[in-house]
Amino acid sequence: MPNNLQESDTQQLRRLCLEIIQKIPNGDHLRPFARSLLEMLFKLVEVSRFLDFVKEVYSDLRFRANKIFEPRLKLEVPSISDVDLEAEVLNAYTVTSVYTQELKTDGSFMVDLVELHSVSLVQGMMNLLVNCPPSVTNMRKEFFIAARHILSAQEIRPKFLQVLDELMNEEILIGQGYTIRDALRPLAYSTLADLTHHIRSSLSLSKIARAIDVYGRNMHDHTLPFSIQQMSLRLILNLVECIRQRAVSATSANQGASATNAEDQNNEVFSGTARRLLLQTLNLCVLKAKVVADHYIPALESTCVLETGEEVTSSSAKQRPRSIHAYLFANISSFSSELNEVGSFTDKSVPASDFSNILNLGTDASKVHEPRIVEPLAKLQLSYTDVRTLVKALITGIRTVMTSMIQCPHDNTLQTNNVASVSSTSTKQSISNRILSPDELVVLTEYFSYGMRMIDIVQFVSRDGRLYLRSQPSTKSPDERLLIETFALTFAQLNPISFHEIFSCKIHDYVVWCNRSASYTNIALHLLSQPNKTSYFGYILLSYLVDRLERLGDGTNESALYMRLLKLCFSSVNMSGTENELVMKLHLRRIVQGSMHYCLTAKEPTAYLTLLRTLFRSIGGGAHDKLYREFFPLLPEMLTTLNRLLRSPHRSNARDLLGELCVIVPVRLSTLLPYLSLLMEPLVYVLNCNTVNQGLRTLELCVDNMQPDFLHDHLYQVRGDMLLALYNSLHSPSEYVQKMSFKVGSSFTFDV
Repeated sequence: MPNNLQESDTQQLRRLCLEIIQKIPNGDHLRPFARSLLEMLFKLVEVSRFLDFVKEVYSDLRFRANKIFEPRLKLEVPSISDVDLEAEVLNAYTVTSVYTQELKTDGSFMVDLVELHSVSLVQGMMNLLVNCPPSVTNMRKEFFIAARHILSAQEIRPKFLQVLDELMNEEILIGQGYTIRDALRPLAYSTLADLTHHIRSSLSLSKIARAIDVYGRNMHDHTLPFSIQQMSLRLILNLVECIRQRAVSATSANQGASATNAEDQNNEVFSGTARRLLLQTLNLCVLKAKVVADHYIPALESTCVLETGEEVTSSSAKQRPRSIHAYLFANISSFSSELNEVGSFTDKSVPASDFSNILNLGTDASKVHEPRIVEPLAKLQLSYTDVRTLVKALITGIRTVMTSMIQCPHDNTLQTNNVASVSSTSTKQSISNRILSPDELVVLTEYFSYGMRMIDIVQFVSRDGRLYLRSQPSTKSPDERLLIETFALTFAQLNPISFHEIFSCKIHDYVVWCNRSASYTNIALHLLSQPNKTSYFGYILLSYLVDRLERLGDGTNESALYMRLLKLCFSSVNMSGTENELVMKLHLRRIVQGSMHYCLTAKEPTAYLTLLRTLFRSIGGGAHDKLYREFFPLLPEMLTTLNRLLRSPHRSNARDLLGELCVIVPVRLSTLLPYLSLLMEPLVYVLNCNTVNQGLRTLELCVDNMQPDFLHDHLYQVRGDMLLALYNSLHSPSEYVQKMSFKVGSSFTFDV
């Protein structure tokens, strides 16, 4: 149609109506009106004689063409000032004024408008979700995109608190169609997670429980992208802090004022509910750790090659990664059943309507969360970077959960049963919070095994587009140190009773893992460096190692590991403010007697001599009187045995160790006087070997603290060898040895 030919208003209306009918989506909602629409359209064609009209147009074209296409006269004015532009603009547009209490040029008046109509806006958005056809994917997708922009306004987010339970219903949020569920689940759940994250401080415990249920399932759903699974994990961990704050604030309010019995009972129920939610969160994270440990890590290991270029042939790498769904959904189902029990608490501080949603999780809502049958996960879908990120998030997150759990109080029944002997209420609560319930102990004990397996991720190195397995320990990266430290500190904050329950049954597994990789010994290092846990862990570890003391001389990797762990235990004795000295006292006799016994028959006897040298050096220095008193009854037999072995033919390194052990025995000098004669021959030998420094220090100690006549009577039997050794020391390349030899030798006056 030519530009200069305009339609009449009637024709424009008819055309717009036809376009509207054409663009209506052809869904089920249009089916009841299809017959009437077709009848109306056919009638329109028949009544309007459309074909006759077209024939007439073309037949009369030669008469009307000139009139239609002839140019019209142009409107010309002498000056632009003669045209009333303002009047013409007012005819085309309508100016609407927005009046506010004060002039706001920054656009902040929109906040007032949004707040004024927020209820209608929220209700309208919910109506769109409910009434949107399930087959129209694009329409619902555009809705979520628009909802993201709407939810960016902070003022409107709290208004969605009343409809949050409806939004967490998958039938309302996404719909029932297979295509729409497959296409929109990531977008829908990310939008809902963003909303939940921003209003988490206003959520009740029932809504938090519902969010944990929904996103706990998403965290384990491998049909969702990894970013959505990671987002679900972060959201759940962010809700943990909200649970802790509510429980702690309720308890503080109860302690700060004199509450009635009913209020005490409500606070008790509130705290118990919060603690159970934290347990379910911990259970979800541990279940994810189980998936990583049993599936992802072996799958990565099967694709690795050693840094030397050889293929990995470990048994764990050869195993085919098994499907995770058999136990995954079983554990999630049990989680839902346990979550239902949370609603059984009748917390008066929370409306009963909020808990009704939790109670209904087992009925109507359970249909929404039915696990779908999917193909087994036979091939790893995540990259090395994704798995490493997931491991770091899990280990850090579980530590956060445990920190919140030990700050969240139990109910009064558990507190009374566990710490009935504590008189102070605040002290009683502080102690009982750190004591884990049996269910919590079971979950955390399982996490110890899975967490150790997850730390295997530090053994992988990505380089040149390939994944390598470290062939030998190397310098630890900051990420590796952080993972190991975080994992160790997760257990370091527990009550001694709970700590002992976990490690007493898992110490063997821990030592086995340490035998696989030296990195795991750093866990023991971190636990032994914690003043409040070093004595408990040291007792468990020492008991385990002392029971296997006969394996120390096998000359295997396992015996080298035992030696390394024993040295860590010995070094912890010198930590101030701990009870490590008492722990060492319980095992000192067995260590000394066992080492002296096994060194006679072991394949590598020097291992036991090295162990004793490390022990004597650790507890020497005069600061451990309890250990010295425990060791004193063993002194005569030990010195006699060492002298006998020193006179026997042995390798030079073994003889050096035997001589050094004699001169560094951990006793006071006053208790050593009756057995000083047993020290003379070893002392002469030490002055003639590589440990001359230790011999000179021992001899100087005797010279400075003993009467000359008493000392000379014992030195007289070895005076010749002693003087010869001192003479040789004067020619030592070490200036320190020369000075010490001259100082000690000048104090002797032997009669030849």
